Amino acid sequence: MYAEKIKSLRLKRNWSQSLLAKKLKVAPSTYGAWEKGKKIPAQRLAEIAKIFGVSTSYLLGDEDLQRENLKKAIYYLEEGIDLLKRGMA
Repeated sequence: MYAEKIKSLRLKRNWSQSLLAKKLKVAPSTYGAWEKGKKIPAQRLAEIAKIFGVSTSYLLGDEDLQRENLKKAIYYLEEGIDLLKRGMA
């Protein structure tokens, strides 16, 4: 599951495998193997999640958790906007 998500995130940014491998300080062949489904060390998975601004849970397939976190973020942004509007009025 994580392999497809990582590849999709990389392609959305128009990044090559080599570029992402460089960011992760690994050989392009190592990164390429991860995209093909080879097991990724937990530390590297966390680094990839950080680079793409997603959670490791999202990469591992817990989309419900990602969706819930997004809903919470939207709620807090809306609350902050309301507070700003009230302060400007």
